[in-house]
Amino acid sequence: MSNALIRQLCSLFTPRIRRSSVRRHRVSANQHERLESRCLLAGNVSVSLSAAAVVVTGDELANDLEMVSSPDTLTLRGRNGTTINGAATAITLSSTGTTLNRQLLVRLGAGNDVLSIGSDIRFGRLVQIQTDAGDDSVSLVGSTLDRPFLYNAGTGTDSVVLSRQTLSSDVSITASGTLQLAVADSTFGRSLTVNTAAGNDAIVLTGSTVNGAAVLLTGAGDDNIALRNSTLKDTLYVDAGRGRDVVLLDGTKISGRTSLWMRQGDDSILLQGNTVLSRRLIVGALLGSDQLEIAGTSSAGRIRRYGRPGSTVETSQKDRMTAATTGALAKAAAAVSQAAPQLTATLNPASISETAGSSQLTVTRTGSTALPLIVQLSADNSTRITLPTSLTIPAGSLSAAVNVTAVGNSAVDGNASRQLTAAAPGFNSAAVTLTVTDDDNAVLNLTPAATSVAETLTDGLSVTVSRTSGDNSQPLTVALSSTSTRLTVPASVTIPAGAASTTFLAVPINDQIVNLPGAAAIAAVATGFTSGTGSVTVTDDETAALKLELSLPSVTEGASVVTALVTRNTENTAQPLTVFVAISSERVSGPATVQIPAGQTFTTFQLQAVDNSVVDGSAAVQISASAVDFAPGVVTLTVNDNDVAPATLGLSAESTSIAENSTDGLQLTVSRSAPDISQSLAVALDADSGALTVPATATIPAGQNSVTILLETLNDDVALGNVTVNVSATATGYSSAEFGITVVDDEVPALALSSTQTGLTEGAPGNVTFTLARNTSDISEPLNVTLSSASSRIALPASVVIPAGQKQTTFSVDDVDDQIVNSSNSAAVQATATGFAAAQSSVSITDNDVFTLTVTPALTTVNELVGQIATTVSLGKATDTSTTVSLSYTQPDLLNGPASVTIPAGQLSASIDLTVVAGSVPENTRTGIINGTIFSTSSTATASVVVQDGDAFSLTTDVSTNQVEQSSGILLTRSSSFIVNGVTAPNSTLAVDSDGDGQYDDAAATADSSGIYSLTIPLTADGQNRGDHQLIIRATGAAGIADQSVSVHYATGTLIRFNTTVGSYDVELYDAAAPLTVANFLSYQTSPDWSGLIVHRSVPQFVVQGGGFTLNDGRISSVPTNPPIQNEFLAANSNVRGTLAMAMVSGNINSGTSQWFINVDNNVFLDEGKYTVFGRVLGNGMTVVDQINDFTTYDVKGIYNNGALGEVPLTKSPPPGTQLTGTVSLQAGSTTLTGTGTAFTTELATGADIWINSVVYRVQTVVSNTQAVLTTAANAAVTGASSWKDFLPADADFIVFSSIDELLPLLP
Repeated sequence: MSNALIRQLCSLFTPRIRRSSVRRHRVSANQHERLESRCLLAGNVSVSLSAAAVVVTGDELANDLEMVSSPDTLTLRGRNGTTINGAATAITLSSTGTTLNRQLLVRLGAGNDVLSIGSDIRFGRLVQIQTDAGDDSVSLVGSTLDRPFLYNAGTGTDSVVLSRQTLSSDVSITASGTLQLAVADSTFGRSLTVNTAAGNDAIVLTGSTVNGAAVLLTGAGDDNIALRNSTLKDTLYVDAGRGRDVVLLDGTKISGRTSLWMRQGDDSILLQGNTVLSRRLIVGALLGSDQLEIAGTSSAGRIRRYGRPGSTVETSQKDRMTAATTGALAKAAAAVSQAAPQLTATLNPASISETAGSSQLTVTRTGSTALPLIVQLSADNSTRITLPTSLTIPAGSLSAAVNVTAVGNSAVDGNASRQLTAAAPGFNSAAVTLTVTDDDNAVLNLTPAATSVAETLTDGLSVTVSRTSGDNSQPLTVALSSTSTRLTVPASVTIPAGAASTTFLAVPINDQIVNLPGAAAIAAVATGFTSGTGSVTVTDDETAALKLELSLPSVTEGASVVTALVTRNTENTAQPLTVFVAISSERVSGPATVQIPAGQTFTTFQLQAVDNSVVDGSAAVQISASAVDFAPGVVTLTVNDNDVAPATLGLSAESTSIAENSTDGLQLTVSRSAPDISQSLAVALDADSGALTVPATATIPAGQNSVTILLETLNDDVALGNVTVNVSATATGYSSAEFGITVVDDEVPALALSSTQTGLTEGAPGNVTFTLARNTSDISEPLNVTLSSASSRIALPASVVIPAGQKQTTFSVDDVDDQIVNSSNSAAVQATATGFAAAQSSVSITDNDVFTLTVTPALTTVNELVGQIATTVSLGKATDTSTTVSLSYTQPDLLNGPASVTIPAGQLSASIDLTVVAGSVPENTRTGIINGTIFSTSSTATASVVVQDGDAFSLTTDVSTNQVEQSSGILLTRSSSFIVNGVTAPNSTLAVDSDGDGQYDDAAATADSSGIYSLTIPLTADGQNRGDHQLIIRATGAAGIADQSVSVHYATGTLIRFNTTVGSYDVELYDAAAPLTVANFLSYQTSPDWSGLIVHRSVPQFVVQGGGFTLNDGRISSVPTNPPIQNEFLAANSNVRGTLAMAMVSGNINSGTSQWFINVDNNVFLDEGKYTVFGRVLGNGMTVVDQINDFTTYDVKGIYNNGALGEVPLTKSPPPGTQLTGTVSLQAGSTTLTGTGTAFTTELATGADIWINSVVYRVQTVVSNTQAVLTTAANAAVTGASSWKDFLPADADFIVFSSIDELLPLLP
């Protein structure tokens, strides 16, 4: 990129600032009124004050200056031996406040100079600083600049720090040497411009906001540019110059366009940390192996790459930015920290006793004292001291003090050091150490983990024994003892060396007795320590209870007695205990009460089994013993029957379940239990379900106890679920039996898809009907089934419903006319539903798309010396597989080329080069023919090229070397120089008329001996043609004169292509004349809000209007708008035919938002209403606009319930609509449509649009003839209303903008 172009690009974003302007700004001494009529020039820094300016001039030594503020005073003082006006005292710049309301002009000499401007200073006028040779350092921290700030660094390595700054006007920083710029937490009200020379520069912005344009121009050298966590509300332009440069955008948001030009060298660009670039990113990776890496969640708008950068930044390049100590970010942070004012802290005294000790903490600040400063205080450990959370240094003071006090305790915890920290925003913090000395004695402490323990805790209770001593370096043996036999402790434990405590277990004794209450005391004793004690209560886990035991577990009726023993578990037996005896059955007898004597824990009593004549089998009899306040004791005595039982039947099987599809059946055993089995027994069988086949009888043979029969299942194809079948057996004189068998269903709920039709033909009427079925027995509920297909060649509903009570339903599949030559002739349909196995079927599709093969040479008439002709081979329609076109040539000695070309899948065409063979002797004009064929198709193509003899006179034009865009009848270019190449008669002269004045004086060239020529034609964008040029190229030679013409438009504004469903037209926007209007238009053009935009108004011979409404799937919606913009009407840009103008609310010129119109006629009367013209239609584009304007318009306000849709152009009239049978009702907020006398199932379908009371609704589901579900809820109630369908115009009937695209994007 040339320096001239760089200056041109910079001028788009920033004020024009000359690099030398700072150096040229000098202040003459006689311009200032000297303070007290004198100016002291002695010393190494001279300061001159006048009503207009403060002028500071340094000598060639190292000057060190600091500007600070205090209440109502602004002072400049020297540091490190620097004197001012020959004295070591500071000079007062203002004694009436901390605002300097005159210019500050500083020029420091060739030494290593330092200038520090402190916080709380306001500059009301220009601040200009200049440093010469030497390594200089300039810092501004916490100040405010209302006017521009200019800094011009010399040839040394200079450091500039801007921290916590508010810079309301433009900032310009230039450097002739190496610049290290660190900007932190600052706000730029306007632009920031940095311009450096050939050093290895570093520019780092962190946490800052730039409201104007940011222009960073670094010269030759390996430069580092980093923007971290910053916000740029306008454009960013970076020109990194030569060298291996690195640009880092980390967590930064840029609202305007971002341009990063990386010149010669292997450069790197890294976007990371959620960086957001709202507008286009332009990357100039021109010379070198450049890299563009976008990492993390960073995002950019459209990226325009000049060159081919890679996508991975080397680690070494990243380290230049992010290395912990050597990276540009770390160095910038260190510079900001070094420039910040300092806090220091002192203690008096530095050591205090923990008993009533106190020390004074003094905090001192450097720099300005104009405002009070709140300092936050903290300690690394807040125990053992009391520290205020903050202190305030008053305005005008450098320091303040608070008291720090010790916290006394009784622990021997030794001496402690506490680090105290003082911190304030914008200051480097300070730290100081305070020592607290201990004054306590050694003590043993016993600390049980709990104050009580259950006697069942076999793991024991943890007890901590600790020592409070200043010296824990030696182990300590501690003797332990317990006062209770219910709690045991070890004889001793040892606290290890270096430890303050250890633990041991106190284990309770579980004695199974209800004990008397009491606590156990534990003692810890060690030489040299005060003994420690602890108390633990052992809680009893037993409750008073009786225990009952029997001498025998069972007894037979009428046998001898059983002895019972009853015992109590209490430690206290001083009183006798009355025990109540309860027996659960009359089959056992015994006493009602017994008594345990005093001093004893038990007694006995007798139980007797009662002999009866009933066959009652064995019985478990519960015996319980109970007493007041005691848990009862319970035992079971088994009484065996001595009587004979009756006969019984039994049923059993090898399994309790059988699979429905089992072929083996299930063996069922029928058995009897009887004293006499000498006779056969017929047993009647029955079942409560038909899922099993059960014989009516089974006969048990004489002398046998059982017989086995076979049960078989009934296997069906219905998913019934598992069924339990109860089989019963009965016989005379026997008790009956029953047995349950589960029949396990082998079917799962599944769907089935089928169709009896053959298939579809793409683009032909008709569809294929599929039958969808379910196999469950329970069809009481409707089933919602989801339909899908992986093929884009068919259209089918997203879902269907099998109604309640029905096993199946049908749906239709339509073909999609996709305009693609397909290789597949079928498409699969899938059906899925929750709880059902999926189903799949397929439909065949006959393609209606065929190839329309064309072969199109770029030139159809050429001189035989032209060499090669670029040629396009097109299929007419894309295909889903790659396609090979065979090529042949009728006169290969005249015109030849490749034998074939392969066009990839999804593409319409490919390019080849044809070779024109020049003859060696004079020949007449000849024609070369190229033939193309596609294997296995009937598609062929032929093209011819007329080849003129090289000795005959002819003229060809070739504009392919220009970057152009083909428009309607005209070429569009961004270049002010247009190149035309071609072939004519050898040695002919060529001249050009580009301004239409009939004179061929605008460009000239001479063809070479082969007839090849090249013309460079200057283009202009001013004058009446506004960039339109008709280039007449005339060749003059011995054989005569030949003319050719080329129509070209030189565009300086943004180019926009409006692609509509009836054609395309191009518009050039007036960026310079209407910048706000153009920016507003482009904000909508790049927004998804204009997707599906329509022409919503057309007035014959007046206007075509758009921008206000979009069409999506039959719905017209208003475009969401941004705040209105300011009117930019210019009388020079009149509303004549072909101009693009801003629509607005009548009577309010500042109401324009998203809508615009094209003037179809010369509507100059609109100029009176100040309708802003901001573009014009190019070339023959108005033919498309006129075609739109010729379409009939229709009033569809009522259909879409929108008053702006009264003049909508449509390609055909809207359908009249069909009124539905019956009336409909809706509840407000409901999606359920209820009908009366309606026939929804036959008149409506899913996706249908219906019109009710001027509102359009879409049907989601048809439930029945009188009920349907809508996709949106009603805003208001509707009762007994009429409704219509088939009333909306088809989407294809509207004039829709398929896209609105930018052409030949402007360079930054």
